[in-house]
Amino acid sequence: LHSEEAMAEAKKPRKRTSKFNIEIQGEDELKQKTLKKLNLVKEKMKTGVRTTNAVAIDTLLDFWIFNNVQHDERERQTVNDILVIQEHTPVEKNETSDPMFLTTKSSIQKFVDSVSAHNVFCNMALLWNDHSLHDHAALVNMKCEADHHIRWKSSPTLPNGHSLVNFPMFHGYITSGMLTSQYDHLHTTADFGHISKEFTDAYAQKVKSCMTDSCQASIVEESTHLEPEKLDEGISIMTDARHGWRKNANDCDVVCIGLSSIVKFPK
Repeated sequence: LHSEEAMAEAKKPRKRTSKFNIEIQGEDELKQKTLKKLNLVKEKMKTGVRTTNAVAIDTLLDFWIFNNVQHDERERQTVNDILVIQEHTPVEKNETSDPMFLTTKSSIQKFVDSVSAHNVFCNMALLWNDHSLHDHAALVNMKCEADHHIRWKSSPTLPNGHSLVNFPMFHGYITSGMLTSQYDHLHTTADFGHISKEFTDAYAQKVKSCMTDSCQASIVEESTHLEPEKLDEGISIMTDARHGWRKNANDCDVVCIGLSSIVKFPK
């Protein structure tokens, strides 16, 4: 009985797998090269089951699209269950004016951790919603279709409440000899944030204090290098010596130094 049932089952027409053909123009040489590459991909994709031409071609197309086409939804795609992300980001013409700002390694890691935490309970893609610039730092609001929000600051925050990235920029600005108009032009052209007047005013007194200390130190140094009888004739002081010779010359806005100190104590 079982044998008859088996024979009857075997005689039933089998449902054929659907097929489609793709016709590609080219000589036999191109055909062989294409098949060789396709077989190589199929070989690398082996996961214990037979990899068909359709699966291999579909995977290759997904890989190219993911790395070369900007998707509005930024859907995550995988190759053989492995997320593939290229290090470069293709840019469209309308994206060349994307907002720019400064960030740090720890802030990038914070962003990655925040996105990972969101992905634990929600599979919706996070998209850029809006942002605001705070000097050279940015506060970014990311949002998904489920209305989950992630607020990310591009800079760590110091105990005084200020953004870390603004301090190296401010320090570089005041020690470079750059004029205010030049810094303003850099901001207008590059558009990556601008140190606010409030920030500048808050540290103007600190810079002034450093300048005063530098002047007093240079007077003392110069006085010790001269003979007592020559002190009545006065001492010679050079100001604005950022590129001068004292050890702290690179770290001050205005440095004063005695002329004899330049000769006796070269940098």
